[in-house]
Amino acid sequence: MAAAIQAQPEAFGEVQTLPLPIARPASSAVLDWATVAFSTWLLVGLFADGWAHTHIPQLESFFTPWHGILYSGFAAAALLTLGVFLRNAAAGYHWRSALPAGYGWSLIGGAIFVAGGVGDMVWHMVFGIEASIDALLSPTHLVLAFGGVALTSGPFRSWLYGAGSEPGAGLLRQLPAILSLTYLWSTLTFFTQYVHPYIDTWAAPSRPPASPTFGQALGTVSVIVQAGLLVGVVLLALRRRQLPIGSLTVMFTVNGVLMNLMHGDVAFIPVAFVGGACGDALLAWLRPSMARPPQLHLFAFVLPLPLYALYFAVLGTRGIIWTVHLWMGSIVIAGISGWLLSYLVAPPVAVLEDATPR
Repeated sequence: MAAAIQAQPEAFGEVQTLPLPIARPASSAVLDWATVAFSTWLLVGLFADGWAHTHIPQLESFFTPWHGILYSGFAAAALLTLGVFLRNAAAGYHWRSALPAGYGWSLIGGAIFVAGGVGDMVWHMVFGIEASIDALLSPTHLVLAFGGVALTSGPFRSWLYGAGSEPGAGLLRQLPAILSLTYLWSTLTFFTQYVHPYIDTWAAPSRPPASPTFGQALGTVSVIVQAGLLVGVVLLALRRRQLPIGSLTVMFTVNGVLMNLMHGDVAFIPVAFVGGACGDALLAWLRPSMARPPQLHLFAFVLPLPLYALYFAVLGTRGIIWTVHLWMGSIVIAGISGWLLSYLVAPPVAVLEDATPR
């Protein structure tokens, strides 16, 4: 509940009652960067564990070096958040407002991750170690994913509340938030890698489908799903703030490196980089925002197009078994999925007709 102060008549004239927000500690670049550093540690552990499950199929132990990286990264990020919370509480802040705006969910995420980690160990003991898609859909792994995202996305949420918005703040000052958003997106792509065109190149002759339509259907679905996730996280940011130029290049490239190295194929990393650079050019040209809905809708449609056009161009150098109708149609449907999402973020204004009898 907001506090209130009463202005003194002799100092300010008329007596007024002014609402004041509950005091919170200010966000800091040091906290943002430290959180990003430990989040990087955690995310490297996650993708290293994914690499291990891909390349060491006989892996049947919870206690592995890759789990060690993942859980130690979590411990560092969680202890950082808890330490800031306790320090600020000891300094006199109320426990509900002892963290900077946007970081409250980080503390909750840490607790959820701990519960998920304990549950995951018990799950493995009872049901065994998951393999393939089972590992991505395991309930305890999904709990871990939710807790990890909540813990590590504090810099992005803080950015939504205005951190890094001071005059002249460029990409470097806002980079912790951009990386935080990238890690959120990368967690989503990690847990949906079974429908990701970087991972399974269904349009290439190296992946002959079980039936002529099976590979076509799954390949097209992977483009639709990943385009939706990409545009969705970008619109999440644009709903509250303008992204600095260069942010999409960072996001696309980091995500491309993580996804491609996990499966040992680097061919699509340049695709991710150039796709992100095209996205930044589009960002500079259209300047999409909630105040400019037509530009926002167009941006959401065009954003995935260069990425997937380049993707199919690289596949073309290897040989491609899809018809031009199918791969070009997949590029268009990627844009349509982004365009439809944009209307959830910025719906058209309803115009009410005058009901007065004429």
